[in-house]
Amino acid sequence: MAAAPADLSRGAPPIGDVGSRPIDSLKMEARGEAATPEERIHKLSLGIRARGFITPILVDRLGVVLAGQGRVEAAKAMGLSEVPCVAVEAMSEDDRHAFHLD
Repeated sequence: MAAAPADLSRGAPPIGDVGSRPIDSLKMEARGEAATPEERIHKLSLGIRARGFITPILVDRLGVVLAGQGRVEAAKAMGLSEVPCVAVEAMSEDDRHAFHLD
């Protein structure tokens, strides 16, 4: 007998809808590492120009960027004023740390 599929949503924080946010309203979380290298920002900018934002920026309810710091920096370098974001309503410190390992 096959095992039942794992419930991947168990314990997942509530996630809001995707919406545009002004770049200036976003806050970068200190990650203890250097800023995104210029070459990576350039490559991200090329991808955004070619395909747009495939994945929205993940932010907490206060607008702190949890995932997508490089894409935010690329959008700033491109002169964009807004980026698509999705907000996570509540997240444990362990979950926040896991996003930085990804």
